[in-house]
Amino acid sequence: MWDPLGASGQDDAADPVETTGLVEGHPGRGRATLATVAGAAVVVGLLWLLGRAAPPDTGDGADDLAAPTTTTVPPPSVTRLPAPTTSVPVVVADAPVLGEVSDLLLFYGGDGPLQSVDLDSGVLTRYGLVAHPVLATGRVLVLHQEQAGIVGWVPLDDPGQQALTWKRGQVAPGSGPGLLWVLDPSTDEPHRDEEVGSGRWELFDVVRNRISLRIPADLHPEVEGVRQREDPLGGVADVVRPAPFFSNRPDGVYLSGEDGFRKVADGRLFAHDRGTALVGRCSAEESCQLRWIETADGTTIDRPLPRARPRVANLVADGAWLHSIRDDGTSELLELATGRRIEHNWASDRPTISPDGRWLAEWFGTTVVLSDLAGDGPPRTVGWIGDFEAEGPGSLLFVDAG
Repeated sequence: MWDPLGASGQDDAADPVETTGLVEGHPGRGRATLATVAGAAVVVGLLWLLGRAAPPDTGDGADDLAAPTTTTVPPPSVTRLPAPTTSVPVVVADAPVLGEVSDLLLFYGGDGPLQSVDLDSGVLTRYGLVAHPVLATGRVLVLHQEQAGIVGWVPLDDPGQQALTWKRGQVAPGSGPGLLWVLDPSTDEPHRDEEVGSGRWELFDVVRNRISLRIPADLHPEVEGVRQREDPLGGVADVVRPAPFFSNRPDGVYLSGEDGFRKVADGRLFAHDRGTALVGRCSAEESCQLRWIETADGTTIDRPLPRARPRVANLVADGAWLHSIRDDGTSELLELATGRRIEHNWASDRPTISPDGRWLAEWFGTTVVLSDLAGDGPPRTVGWIGDFEAEGPGSLLFVDAG
């Protein structure tokens, strides 16, 4: 496994230097996390919010996106922590943090409060909400409150705001900025041509907080039961699913269209992007027969494949990298254009790549290591963040600040 601190010449046995910010060449120690009582209060507040928040507009047509809705927002104290949101100037040597202007924010959330670092100015901001950052769409940040099992979204310009909506379920990225699919497993959506599985997908315009489309989720107990019996991985791995137009049925992968569902491959779907999909037939043992296919006709594509059987996989950096997580808790970043591979321990490293595919962030102990992926060699460490308030690794997410 690649050692980010070792790659930059750091002594692994050396004790990190205590610091109040980023000091070039020295990772700082993480700070203490929130008290258990505060975490419990957040969960109760979020569950209360599910029952009391005004629902989004539920118009079914695309024309519903033309006008915004008015949403009643409960008091901010419902999901806030006792401590207010604060902006903390972080001591940075030779700012910007990455060594050049990137126009990027790095978010953290999970065991500790939601936080972000502006990688150009080095300013660290802590928000009064405990949640994992999941993805950004348009100028909106999507969050996952793990203990309550709900997702919500906040303006990227002010992530400390009360979320407009909290929904129980999982998500998939929409086809454009400001769009997000949310899975409702408890409500069925009929299909005009055939019987399909349970649940429904709702397409949200998260900026206007409106629903523009509903389609069947086509969930099947034989498939979903396996997922529910597995121990949760936490964060993005548990809440993000492949695109909703695909479904995993007991006899294979199906794609929905105007004429109904059609089978495109045997096995199950792992990841999908722009007309291609990673599918595989996995036995009860360790082996998996994986392949990339053209979803239009199911033909096999010659693209790099994960080395080991993945439990989950998702495409990152606009489809340039595939991140696959295995049953043993390890993971692999695979650059699809070159076949370059970076091994990780998912339980502790939790890597994320910037939208342009240039930068890598990962946990290393209580420190977040930042590396440059340019070129075809191993990642080159460029900096550290030791000021995130956390007991252990949580979810990291790069977001364009512009």
